[in-house]
Amino acid sequence: MNSKELDMRHEGNVIPLASALDRRTALLAPGLPVLLLRVRDRAAVHLSKDVQTLFDAAEEVLLEQVDRTRDTSEQRRSQQAVRNVRLKRKHVEFELLDAFHQAFAGLAQSTGKALFDSDLVRAPQPRLTRTDNAQTLAMIARAHTREGAVLEQLNARFEALLETPLRSTRGNPVSPACLCRYFAQACGELRADEATTAVLFDLFDQHVLGRLGALYSEANQLLASAGVLPMLTPMAAAPGARRPSRAGAPMLAAGQGQAIALQAAGQAFFASMQSSLAPLRGQLTPRLRATGAIAVTAQDLARMLSHLQRHTGVAAGAGAFDLGEELQHLLLKISARSGTRRCLGQAEEDTINLLGRVFAAFEQESSLHPRMRALLARLHLPLLKVAVLDKSLLTRASHPARRLFNELASTAIGCRGEADSLYLRLENVVQRVLDDVVEDSSAFKSQLDTFLTASLEERRRNDLLEQRARDAEEGHLRMQRARHDVEAALDRRLRGKRLPLSVLRLVRDAWSQVLLMAWLKHGIQSAAWKGALLTVEQLLASIAPHTRAEARVRLLAGLPALLKALREGLGSIALDSSTSREFFCELQRLHVQACTQAGGKTTAPDPSWIKVTEPIRLPGAEPLPALKEADDVPPCAFKMLERLRIGTWVEVREADSVLRCRLLARVEGSDRYVFANHEGVKLREWHRVALARAVHHGEVRLLNGGRAFDRALRKALDQLGSGQVR
Repeated sequence: MNSKELDMRHEGNVIPLASALDRRTALLAPGLPVLLLRVRDRAAVHLSKDVQTLFDAAEEVLLEQVDRTRDTSEQRRSQQAVRNVRLKRKHVEFELLDAFHQAFAGLAQSTGKALFDSDLVRAPQPRLTRTDNAQTLAMIARAHTREGAVLEQLNARFEALLETPLRSTRGNPVSPACLCRYFAQACGELRADEATTAVLFDLFDQHVLGRLGALYSEANQLLASAGVLPMLTPMAAAPGARRPSRAGAPMLAAGQGQAIALQAAGQAFFASMQSSLAPLRGQLTPRLRATGAIAVTAQDLARMLSHLQRHTGVAAGAGAFDLGEELQHLLLKISARSGTRRCLGQAEEDTINLLGRVFAAFEQESSLHPRMRALLARLHLPLLKVAVLDKSLLTRASHPARRLFNELASTAIGCRGEADSLYLRLENVVQRVLDDVVEDSSAFKSQLDTFLTASLEERRRNDLLEQRARDAEEGHLRMQRARHDVEAALDRRLRGKRLPLSVLRLVRDAWSQVLLMAWLKHGIQSAAWKGALLTVEQLLASIAPHTRAEARVRLLAGLPALLKALREGLGSIALDSSTSREFFCELQRLHVQACTQAGGKTTAPDPSWIKVTEPIRLPGAEPLPALKEADDVPPCAFKMLERLRIGTWVEVREADSVLRCRLLARVEGSDRYVFANHEGVKLREWHRVALARAVHHGEVRLLNGGRAFDRALRKALDQLGSGQVR
């Protein structure tokens, strides 16, 4: 290990003297109450443990990325990210805790005046240019939604101890906003790329911000037991949350608080879309527009949808099902039985119309086989039930119902229709969701878990088959490239020359294998490759006529090394001993002949010598395809090829059939693209120019994989926003 590597390894353990002195001052924090020092120290212990857990998880995530990706450059990037995180994790932890202590020291120095957020950290605030600011703000907002009530209590107790008002909960050194600033400032030392920084911030949200409840509760309990505002109840109600029925009731669990926050975000998003949905109102159930009707609740509508799901043909995929007509008929029947006119509420009707637009957009999804679109469209009613009760379906990509739909669509992209075994497996999942008639997302959650578990082993098996096929194809492509390089190298040295037939055969049939082995083992820039080519040049020079005495002397001096190189090379490919013996006997005769042709004497032409006029072709080598020039292919077609990643699906249109296959291999430095089906069986192969031409002429079409619900929702929202839907 060199000194540079040692410096890198210990870089995270080096603490500048000035920083150490500043931290000592922050640790002492003169003027800060002892109780706040105790809170600070306990919070520092919490943060230290959570940050260590964060980096342990980060290493696992980044290592999984290394194992999962098949792109060489992406693998190198992920491996460098793992090394960088391992080397500097201690330094990041130190910087975060240092900023944390500096913030508490700022509290001591600011006693007697109102504290603003900028007073907390003396160092300049870092710019969060490496992360999405909207995502960071959402992290802070979620944390405030979960822990806002208990943080308000802690804020009040801090103000009582300091006898100074804090401007807001964000002015507290342990607030989510401040902790995000500390972490962003510390991560600046990593100099990580955007992908790695995004991973770190996601894990920071999970392992640090997600565990603030325990920290705040412990701090409040410590201060309350010491007599600081002991009259405060253990939990204060957060804005929009219901107050507990009795004092001292336990605070909401973090998961419940997060669910409330997600619901609120979904409701806000849906409310912003209702104005665009207004033109559609009244079209769904036109016979129920009479005044004085009572709107059914969301829960009642969910039960009605469950009834339709159980008793109508939609579960079987009937195409004549009209949701508006069925709901109208059901509401009229309920009105007749109850004696009170019932109708759909405005929010419920808007939800039905929005999901209807989403599935209408999904019906135009060209990446899926028509039979697969029809199969997934049968999930319309179950998803509508979820959307009626849980608007976070519209805003949360990780919602179980939305994720199951996307997983099924992503898996179905390679399905060839009902004859495919994959169709039967996906149909079984859809049918189980339809059979499980509940008014929440529990059916989707259980089926998602079952589907992912069942798919894991199959994915591993398919990945293994694909990897074997990919390795074989890459080996084949690499061998062909090596053969072409050997042919080109020998062609430059042999064509146009007059050579003995025995030498030509040996070089073309046997020594070419030595060159192939050197190319495959060591590469075209290696000493072994260059040495094998030099031996060919020396062999050809040794059999040429040597008319001068000096030339004959050089020939005799160089023969031992030449013969040794020839014997070692031919031995490495296990050439037949009789063939080798015959060649060296013939070579001896040629060397004697080269030395005896002196003094201007001429001899009759030897019929065993021939002139090489044809290109050198090795046995078994495939000729390079004669590709047309790329002048007829626009640059946009080649740009589309840049979107191709391993696993990308394409649709191939032929004379009488349509074929779906995905990219199996693209050898680095090669222009060949190999495609296979979802079982890893090779189906098609193109060179880069030919594939770009096929894409340009519409013979090959790139398919959008994954997140079909997200695309359909985005398309529906675009149509609503532009007023296209009436």
